[in-house]
Amino acid sequence: MRSRILGTLALPALLLVVSCNEANETPAAPSGTPTTSQTPSVGRGLDPKLVRIPAPSAASLAAAAQEDVGMEAVDPGLAATSSPLAPHDPTRVGMRVECIDGEDGTGIPGFGGEAYRFKNNKGCELNTNDGDADPNNNAAFVVTTQNRLKGKKLTQIQRLDFYYAGGQPVGGSPRWSLPIDEDGDRQFDGSFAFIDVLGCNNGDPYVGALRGDDDGTCTVGYGANTYANFSAFEAAYPGARIAANADAFIAMDQPGHYLIYRVNAY
Repeated sequence: MRSRILGTLALPALLLVVSCNEANETPAAPSGTPTTSQTPSVGRGLDPKLVRIPAPSAASLAAAAQEDVGMEAVDPGLAATSSPLAPHDPTRVGMRVECIDGEDGTGIPGFGGEAYRFKNNKGCELNTNDGDADPNNNAAFVVTTQNRLKGKKLTQIQRLDFYYAGGQPVGGSPRWSLPIDEDGDRQFDGSFAFIDVLGCNNGDPYVGALRGDDDGTCTVGYGANTYANFSAFEAAYPGARIAANADAFIAMDQPGHYLIYRVNAY
């Protein structure tokens, strides 16, 4: 896993228009052309079963064990529906994350997609614009250093959040990819559930928050079915868990360029 640091957020390559509110000098949210919500075409560029998330270093895991304690207590704004801060403000609290290039995440030599970590280890810049004509040979990933979802019942999950800023939203990118254990034996049954920014119907796919567990407008794709929200998915699989022997991750596998940050998954 490459250790590249994104020290600042002044990224001209991201096609974001950022302005300041004269009253409080808080950056306004980036604007973009509205995109009509659609059923996600997930996994079009990469079979998620091919993803092999590298294990974090012992030092990174130890740091995360200290930093991620009591996330909901130190950031009560997680449950809020609005905030005076800009929705893409990277200083807000999130779990420590790992940023993984396409080649590192797939083990496929030359597989495109770059991932750069924020200096505070709380977010990633993902750039899957690899410059060739094939949109299906690139990817980049974000995963929490501590995987607090492994083995957890769907009904016990409290947060499946990430904030994003960038573009272009394509198909099912960016999205949560969740390995599902349907029968409760903690083993991966071979299918992922997907929650993506285009499947959340009350937000801007260029900038905002994906709150997969508690936003009733976020559809969940699983197998051949699309569920209206996570509660409906839970009801369809009351004994299901997140597999204990596979990784949940945030994926981009179509050309795009996003900041992914304030990730909370537990």
